[in-house]
Amino acid sequence: MSRHTLGICLAIAASCAFAQGHADSPAGQAAYDPSEIQYIDVSAATKAIAEPYFDAYIRRDWDAVEPLLGADSEWFDPTAAQIFGGVARSGRGEIMAFFRKSYAGITDMRANVMRRTFSSNYAIFEATLDWSVKVGKDKVVTTAAMPFLVILKVVEGKVVEHRDYGDYRNFIEEFRRVRAPG
Repeated sequence: MSRHTLGICLAIAASCAFAQGHADSPAGQAAYDPSEIQYIDVSAATKAIAEPYFDAYIRRDWDAVEPLLGADSEWFDPTAAQIFGGVARSGRGEIMAFFRKSYAGITDMRANVMRRTFSSNYAIFEATLDWSVKVGKDKVVTTAAMPFLVILKVVEGKVVEHRDYGDYRNFIEEFRRVRAPG
């Protein structure tokens, strides 16, 4: 039997076992495993924290972000490291100081969210980002429709991990244009 055929057989067997374990009970009610109910509850709790956090983050409303951030949280944007330098931050105080200082030059930021996913302790926001940032006394770089992904982990009502991933090519191109002489 080929690996492909074996994989298909295993997937079918798993699906049948899942369906059999979820057949209607004698009372006509679907039987749920307690772990499924926990998944649903945890996902809903994640959404309740992650949505206002993400929306406040995009608005740069740091007073709204701060109480939703865990004391030992981590923030990281590995895709920005080559552009902006070391960008990992740990602890609520360090993260908030970084946001307040580093984002101060942003004059406008809007996320056009295509999808919001809330799965267990994780929230995923897939968007394009429109943002403008000062890069000198009189110069502003405006970036439109930058692909942007935010992944948050929520535990016990607090964001404990925040990961940003952006495609900064449009920003770099606009930055070069704005900084060009003349």
